[in-house]
Amino acid sequence: MIFSDKEALLSLYNAISGKDYKDPDELEIVTLDNAIYMNKKNDLAFVIDSTLNLYEHQSTDSPNLPMRNLFYISRELEKVRKYTAVMHISQAVERAVNESIKEGILADFLLQNKAESVQMSIFEYDEEKELKLIRRDEREIGREEGIKEGIKESIKSFILYNLEKKIPEEKILEELQNIFGVVSEEGRKLISLYREGE
Repeated sequence: MIFSDKEALLSLYNAISGKDYKDPDELEIVTLDNAIYMNKKNDLAFVIDSTLNLYEHQSTDSPNLPMRNLFYISRELEKVRKYTAVMHISQAVERAVNESIKEGILADFLLQNKAESVQMSIFEYDEEKELKLIRRDEREIGREEGIKEGIKESIKSFILYNLEKKIPEEKILEELQNIFGVVSEEGRKLISLYREGE
């Protein structure tokens, strides 16, 4: 295979990536035999600049090829989700990886790289959980900001209504403090602001 030669492989990588690496020794070929599924292998895999590059050659159009790895990953993630309901994340990931090996899914790869696979899966799963927590916190912040904005609009409407009804400023200030907790000085500024805007 031509791309078992590091110089040819580096030339391919530079052409595809637009990079200009010169030293073929910066590249490590990691093509796997019998590692994907049912005694298949990936056509070409190598690491350069700490990035794994995986290429598959297809002689015919195969739009579902990228789905293959996604399918395997999603199956493992589904198992992990199921098991985390009854066990710690590290145990759940370990069990899912072991089951994948028994089922022949990425078996050779997982056997050779089990520790890294488990650690990475734990990290990825925890990252997903963390993103959910971040989204929840962002929603809460959005709610709080919405409430603050609603209170501001209510205060504005309250002041404008009372000004329109010619209610004395001292009475408006008293009610602003009683209803909204607005102190007199801030209330005066708001009344002045909204009086000018009429």
